[in-house]
Amino acid sequence: KTLISPGEKSDLQKALKTKDYPQLAYLLDIKAIHISERDTQLTNDPKKVNEFVNTWSIDGLAEEAVAPAEMGWGTHEKIVPGGAFFHDEKEGPCNQICLTTKGMNTW
Repeated sequence: KTLISPGEKSDLQKALKTKDYPQLAYLLDIKAIHISERDTQLTNDPKKVNEFVNTWSIDGLAEEAVAPAEMGWGTHEKIVPGGAFFHDEKEGPCNQICLTTKGMNTW
């Protein structure tokens, strides 16, 4: 459990109340926020426990499954996962890495 000072608590409460999310992230020392795709499809047949449901096209799922896993990489990241490499270490910002495994084998 982390203890915070009354001033820090007040600052956090103010940022929450005013929905000042950049300030809230700063106060909490959050380095990155990743927002992925959100699937809004609805069905009359709810997913069962431990069932995999694909809402992508078959082609899209197959392509993503066999492609190397790629991800954005922030300047604050200090440890590169084993088997990862930067797309272009000589040119560009080096803000993406690629894993040497297929996306479907990354877990």
